[in-house]
Amino acid sequence: MKKFLVLFLMLVLCLGAMTSTASAREKIEFWFHAANETSNAEYEKLFGILNEIQDEYEFVYTGFASSNFADSLNMAIATQTMPDVISTGFSNITNWTAQDALVDMTRYFEQFPEKDYINASLLDSLKSIGKGALYGVPYNYNQDIIWYNTKLFAENGIEAAPSTISEFMAMCEKYADPDNGKYFYSLRGVKPGDNLIGFIFSYADNGGAYFDENGKCVLNQPKFVEGLELYASLYKNGWVSGDSVNNNYNEMVAEFGAGTSMMIMHNSSSRSNHVGNLGDGNFAAARPLANDESGNYYTSAIQPTLFAICNTKGEDGDYAGAAKLIEYLTCGEYIVWQSLHFGRQPVNSKAYEMAYDELIANDPYLELYNAMLEDEHYKQAQNPYYLSGWFNFVNTELTNGFQALLIGEKTAQEVADGWCAYLEAELASYNAE
Repeated sequence: MKKFLVLFLMLVLCLGAMTSTASAREKIEFWFHAANETSNAEYEKLFGILNEIQDEYEFVYTGFASSNFADSLNMAIATQTMPDVISTGFSNITNWTAQDALVDMTRYFEQFPEKDYINASLLDSLKSIGKGALYGVPYNYNQDIIWYNTKLFAENGIEAAPSTISEFMAMCEKYADPDNGKYFYSLRGVKPGDNLIGFIFSYADNGGAYFDENGKCVLNQPKFVEGLELYASLYKNGWVSGDSVNNNYNEMVAEFGAGTSMMIMHNSSSRSNHVGNLGDGNFAAARPLANDESGNYYTSAIQPTLFAICNTKGEDGDYAGAAKLIEYLTCGEYIVWQSLHFGRQPVNSKAYEMAYDELIANDPYLELYNAMLEDEHYKQAQNPYYLSGWFNFVNTELTNGFQALLIGEKTAQEVADGWCAYLEAELASYNAE
């Protein structure tokens, strides 16, 4: 109750300028792209408070599981039933803008009171993707990490999470117990994106580039193919569950939460699930797996999530209500609330100014995430978000190729060659524009 009283007061301060004497509210629909039971409950409370303290707009929240969001929005685009505001990730922007589904927010963002607190490099990246247009405002990022079950580690005499690829592979082999349905690691076969990309880039350790100076994709070079085959061997050797080939996010987290596995590779956003499944004190975080020789470790390029306005009224339409919701949802007060509830990393620096001690006390892993950003061995795979087909690559091509490799339909070389052919064609189209 105390936290909600504080939140209520924060919202009053943040939204003081939003009150009006309007007799009829304008409905502003918001779709959240990565909802679960926990986030739905918290957002519904938040929107209830938001609608209590101002009378100009009726803000309506709808949450979608991450696996359903893209199809739902594509259908809304096709049927012209889009919401006013969505949350989404960087990798989706080119897909939505190619369908003329988003509005350039530049004219609205310039009026945001806290625009100078939003991370400038992330805004520059967004403008680069939009070729100068700002198709959303970032509000947080998720840090790719290792999550491990401290209770199961202790029971098995494991003192620390693996720090290198070879240590990880050895633990997966040693603690695999298929007869009893117990494993060291849960592998994700559906939309394996970030953990697969991080693994093969850490193994290859090429600096993070997807293309060489001649525009040739490097994912089919020997080191990447070796890394891909090594990662797939977890499934082929029976060191992960037989369900792994069809595991999406929910299934992977469920295995970890049920104690089927001791470790997963995901990001900071799943912390609330682990709290619910395992309880605080029964899990911990560690940095990603490092290359055995260099000590460098890679993650998929930091992909902040953002709020965007949907093109429901034409490019020159009046989107003041949608922009007002985003102005609120990116203000420091809200970012503190979201970080405390969901373990997200703020991109609005005012949040740290307002509540640094509380943020660290609530999520001790913030110090780990900040330390990673300052570590010279931490590298990022430079995902080509600017390619219009990148969204499809992450959500479809990676899955199809990886699953074909796991079940033996294709070799690692064939899969990597297919990925490279796809990305090179996308790059050629981009360069031809």
